[in-house]
Amino acid sequence: MIYHSAVFYPDGRDELMPLVSPIGNEEPIRAAILPHMRLEGVAPFYRRVFASIPDGKRLIILLPLHRETLEKDRGMHIFQSPEVTEETPLGPVRISGLGLPDGSPYEKEEYSKELFLPYIAYHNPSSPVHFLFARIERGAQIKELTRVLSPLADDDTIFLISSNMTGRLPECEVRKATEASVEAMLRGGHMMDLYQKGRVGACATPLIECVQTLLGGSWELIGIRDDDRTSGHAAFIMR
Repeated sequence: MIYHSAVFYPDGRDELMPLVSPIGNEEPIRAAILPHMRLEGVAPFYRRVFASIPDGKRLIILLPLHRETLEKDRGMHIFQSPEVTEETPLGPVRISGLGLPDGSPYEKEEYSKELFLPYIAYHNPSSPVHFLFARIERGAQIKELTRVLSPLADDDTIFLISSNMTGRLPECEVRKATEASVEAMLRGGHMMDLYQKGRVGACATPLIECVQTLLGGSWELIGIRDDDRTSGHAAFIMR
């Protein structure tokens, strides 16, 4: 369901269109990392990424859970958005499942899913779409997610990850923490050790590590938003 319309993005077609279009044509990518914040602030990043995704490619969109899982979900770490057609101001988006536990209880708090919907409706209406929520904290859980995603890691699939570079921080710490996460991303290698030691703060670090392991490529920075006083935001692609 859609819960955050008119909160983190406009809910009218006329207001959304300048944020979503135009989308050009760029060299195809295999994966991307996009921030979650008010869409007005990061729309250029989303347009750039979707310009690199041909319509019809399967989209696996990985979203970090920022809260503990519910008591009923104890022991589970990966959840799917239900199979449903979401009606957006720019058209419908059909979401498919992968046979994973139901993640619908988390959608009321995790708005990141909804930031992708206008771009999919406008630019990728024929793409199969899967949204996965994950609460990953340990290496064994990364391996579990890797097992789930491995059969899907083919030439017809694009992995999109929603992640900020930091959590909420005092204004004086945001820039330094953002730079640390960006530098670690560009160096490549395993980020989980840095994440667990508190040296990088990208909220989807375990999901990023999983995709890095699956695809084996390197991340390319496409932009940093450095005017947010509370958290850091950047976008990356993997060719």
